[in-house]
Amino acid sequence: AATAGKKTPQTLEEALNTKTTLTFDATQLEFAVRDLAVDLKDSYPGMPFNFEIRIIGPHLEKDGITRNQQVREFNQRDQTVADIITAIVKKANPIPNVPETSHPDQKLIWVVGPNPDKPTEQIVLITTRAAAAENNYTLPAPFQLKP
Repeated sequence: AATAGKKTPQTLEEALNTKTTLTFDATQLEFAVRDLAVDLKDSYPGMPFNFEIRIIGPHLEKDGITRNQQVREFNQRDQTVADIITAIVKKANPIPNVPETSHPDQKLIWVVGPNPDKPTEQIVLITTRAAAAENNYTLPAPFQLKP
């Protein structure tokens, strides 16, 4: 991503609102989120916090989802990091063609939550709707169920 003249994100929220591009023909969920995190860290080496996207495997396993879930035909250009993560989990969702991410069948989601290795640090967690409810995570707007 071209970052000339762009301000380095100072918080996780600013990082999630940073625009970038991620495109690929096909890869696994694990590699898609890794590549996005690496791109952001490489683009902004001076970020004063740890930007990490962590897949919480045990949460996914309960819903029969694996970290090697395939994500295909992915083309997100000049989108926020948050929107790109949302697009990744929508494409990797075990139930294909869910009409929108707020639908209960969108089982694979992301939240901002405590780093399992360092609970005082907030990172992006790839988890499930059910695990988010169990752990009282706040759902980002795209995943909130509509009344």
